[in-house]
Amino acid sequence: MRKLYSQLIGLPIFDDSSPTPVALVSDVILDPETGKVLAFLMSKNRIIVPMDVEKINSGITIADHDRIVHIDDVLRVKEVAKSDISLIGSRVFTQHSKKSLGRVIDYEIDTTTMSLLH
Repeated sequence: MRKLYSQLIGLPIFDDSSPTPVALVSDVILDPETGKVLAFLMSKNRIIVPMDVEKINSGITIADHDRIVHIDDVLRVKEVAKSDISLIGSRVFTQHSKKSLGRVIDYEIDTTTMSLLH
């Protein structure tokens, strides 16, 4: 399944034990080297890593509320978040002539592989 970044932001996060959302997605943290999703960010610097996601549709489902951890608990996520690299708003250039094409306003994620689509 494919989801736009704009569709992921604000998505509710559910655990299997409750029909009430435990949190909302506030950002997606991507690995700048691989284009893979490192984590889904929530308020108070809490995250869910992709391996703990059971499914994504009209919300993100996780097995247990305990899968939500602080951003400092996952070193790579903490490093990338500190670098403050964001795809949204980044300038886009042609490869050869370096002509500016504009800025990134949205991007698409493959929710099966948890990676950025080109």
